[in-house]
Amino acid sequence: MTGESDSAHGRATGARIMGDELIDTVYSAADDMQQDVQDYVSALCWGEIFNRDGLSQQVRILINIAALASIGERETMKHHVRAAIRLGCSRTEIREAIIQAGSMTGIGR
Repeated sequence: MTGESDSAHGRATGARIMGDELIDTVYSAADDMQQDVQDYVSALCWGEIFNRDGLSQQVRILINIAALASIGERETMKHHVRAAIRLGCSRTEIREAIIQAGSMTGIGR
């Protein structure tokens, strides 16, 4: 289990990237069990992994978009596209990430 400061750091990063409203909605909809899972996800995914050295946050969000496109998660992908724009990715970069993912996972599946 992560500590409260890890979860708070992850939640703050997630809110900065995905938007306060989305993160607040996710947390307010969580019951007690889901709250623990959300704290863990926030600490690990947003707090630790998204802040690692080696890739910019722009590249990381484009990878997220490509992964979500490849598994057909269109609703979640919409949130990540908005986040990519918030992080400074161009519409061309976003489009190309989706096309690239499609070329490797079967366009039109």
